[in-house]
This record gives sequence, structure tokens and C-alpha cells, in this order.
Amino acid sequence: MEGKALTERLAFTCRLLLDRRVLELKSENERLRSFQQLSKKLADENERLKLALFVEKHSPARLQLLMGEVNMSASENDQCNCLWCYDRSDNMIVRGACKFKPYFESCLKQCGLTVEVVQDDELFDRSARQQEFFEDVVYDIDAHFVQARASTWLSCPYGAKIWKATSADDPELAKLARLFEMLRQRIIDNES
Repeated sequence: MEGKALTERLAFTCRLLLDRRVLELKSENERLRSFQQLSKKLADENERLKLALFVEKHSPARLQLLMGEVNMSASENDQCNCLWCYDRSDNMIVRGACKFKPYFESCLKQCGLTVEVVQDDELFDRSARQQEFFEDVVYDIDAHFVQARASTWLSCPYGAKIWKATSADDPELAKLARLFEMLRQRIIDNES
């Protein structure tokens, strides 16, 4: 009898210890799940911020400034003074063929970037919209850049291949980053 009572007490004690350990493991599991959810939220926020930073560094306005810097860093004979490229604050605007456009188009081609030329009224039909990170208007057209026929090619807003990117690691954004690098390198080459 005494052996049976001792076995029952031992079983009861083991059960208490086991129940307590199961509760501890459940609590630890909940903490780990909570940590994983927090970690995922932080990773998502980090990706969103990386994309926002990329867009800030590679905005259409920055591209336009960079293009102007490339043109101004060229030798005097190679600088374009056409209506669209030249600094409009000076009265020395020369009308004629653009010297910069062929170079820029070759850069676009080398980077694998596309330009869609559309009629002005077609832009409104193709749902111009504001996108979360882009301050400029962007167009739902399957290209990297969108150019209205009547506008200057220097102010091409971004198309859907750029603004639909959900990560700074998107291959289409890598093409845009390569364009910026090529233009910056051209400035360095022109100045040396």
C-alpha cells in the first residue's frame, strides 16, 4: 500500500511539474510569436523606408538636375544650347538640334530603360496618379519614362515600370540607379 501511495504522490508531483513546464513553454512560444510579428513589421518598414530613400535620391527632379549638370560639364563645343537644354536665365538660347538627347538616349538604351511617347490627351486617359513616394505625377503606362509628344523630352515623368516597384531591390529600379551612375560618371569624366 505504501508503495502505491508513493507512486501516486510521485505521479502527482511529476504532473504538476510537467503542467508548469508546459505553461512556461506556451508562454515562451507566445513571446517568440510576438517577437516574430514585430520582426516582420520592422523588416517591412525597413523595406518601405529603403524604397522611400531610393525614390528621394532618384526622383525625376534630381534626374533633370543631373542631366543639366552633365550638359554643363561638357566642353564648350559639346554643350547643348538648344531651347530645352540651355539655362533659360541667359538670353543666349540657340535653336537647333539637341546635342544632349542622342547621348541621353544611348544611356537609356544601355541601361535597358524604355520611353513611351504618347499624345497629350492620351495621358489623361491613362490615369495620371500620385504614388506614395513620388511627389511628381506618374502615369500608368508600361514604360520607365512617359513623354508627351508636345512636351520637352527633358521632363519625362516616370512610368509604371518605375513607380510600381515595391522594393528598392526591384530590377527596374536598378536600371534607373545605373542611369544615375552613368550620368554622374560622365560629369567626372568631363571634368578630368
